[in-house]
Amino acid sequence: MLHAFIHHAAFGSWDAAISESAKVLGGFLLGLPHTATYFGQQFFSCGPMWYLVALMLAWVLLDVLLEIFPERYITPAVVGVTLLGWGVTLVWEAPFCIAQGMVSLPYLYIGYLAKKRRLFETPLSGRARAGLIASALGVVAGVLLTQSTDCVSLGEWTMGPLSILLDGAVGYGIIRLFLKWQRRVDGPISHAIEWVGRRSLFIFCIHTVELTAIPWYLMAAKYADHPVQGMLLQFVFSLVSIFAVTELLMRRKELGRKLRGGKPADKPRQRSRPTSCGRWPRTARM
Repeated sequence: MLHAFIHHAAFGSWDAAISESAKVLGGFLLGLPHTATYFGQQFFSCGPMWYLVALMLAWVLLDVLLEIFPERYITPAVVGVTLLGWGVTLVWEAPFCIAQGMVSLPYLYIGYLAKKRRLFETPLSGRARAGLIASALGVVAGVLLTQSTDCVSLGEWTMGPLSILLDGAVGYGIIRLFLKWQRRVDGPISHAIEWVGRRSLFIFCIHTVELTAIPWYLMAAKYADHPVQGMLLQFVFSLVSIFAVTELLMRRKELGRKLRGGKPADKPRQRSRPTSCGRWPRTARM
């Protein structure tokens, strides 16, 4: 509704506002990771929310594989599902982020193995360190050779399944570097990163809503003659609104107590339990 009202206020046409808002709503209902056309009707992507949809599907797939297969067959099963998801991206723009969830499965599996085997806490061997460096160089080489980058939402990988594997290895290496840096450095930068990390889910969801509900392309059209100014204004307004709403959500309990006059919320009453000798305490009988 917000999108429709803002679009109408900008262009003055309810027909166009409803038509464009229907594309946005359809993208949300279908969970589209990018703009797609079904049966001749165009639908916009659901914004950054596609990431959570794909992540949810990947978690479900990983849980199913861990429940069904013995441990020695889990890795081949993960590889098979990943290859199937990559194949889907070649022939069909699947809704509900099906292909993206299948391709994201190996990344969650790497995290599962890292936690199970304490890979983030144990030092790397020389062979493992060389493998991570080779993976990073492989990603760079793929970008330079193909003149393009991998994009999960669009289902594009410069070197096919090899790029999926290399991206996972590079991601694991980046996390190790960040954890190592965090253990050694304690300053405003690390605290700022921690601050954002603790609020990351709120920031993500708020960003999804504001990016979809507010037609930012109107600002791009208004500042067509001054694109840099338009980009800066959009960035500042978006950043301030996201962090402001995030802080309101993080402090909602404190704000609620202040609105109630500083009175703490009523705690639920607990039933008295009998003592070890089987008798009820004296306060319970009074």
